[in-house]
Amino acid sequence: MKGIAAKACGRTGWKVCDGFQKNSSTSRDGADAYMHYMDGSGSDCMVDFGKAYEEDESIRQLVDEEVESAQRWAEKIALKTGRKAFSMTGDSVTAAGKHLYPATENWQKALGDFHLWGSADVSVEGNKVTMKLTVHVLDRYDFNLGSKDLGTGTLDSVNGRSRPWVWRSPT
Repeated sequence: MKGIAAKACGRTGWKVCDGFQKNSSTSRDGADAYMHYMDGSGSDCMVDFGKAYEEDESIRQLVDEEVESAQRWAEKIALKTGRKAFSMTGDSVTAAGKHLYPATENWQKALGDFHLWGSADVSVEGNKVTMKLTVHVLDRYDFNLGSKDLGTGTLDSVNGRSRPWVWRSPT
């Protein structure tokens, strides 16, 4: 990890990497996501959300709360409609909107605030409601005007384009 962050910092001077170099316990997910952002390819960056769930208490709490909410809704819909099978999709929530921003520095840097929602196929047999739930996660790696890195205190504007674009016509 330290070598990867040091290499990236040495190549471009990324300020966020200072925290990775000083904190050897930081996992590489955050550095990998940041390097993907900086390479500018525009391609999707896959993150192991199962790993995030295992490692970060806030992410785990957010997912668990959303699963419990889906379970309650599935039971309500089944009781109210009497349907034996149906599909449902929940509303998208954000980690910050639920006051569950990632707790670990690694996942703060890899994901930060992200969108999460569930979709499920539900079946009812007698008094038993069964739900096959898929948890969807979507994130856009970005920096926020006026915000700063929680681990290093570095302003977001140092590391990424966080200012509004101003388009001008040629003169």
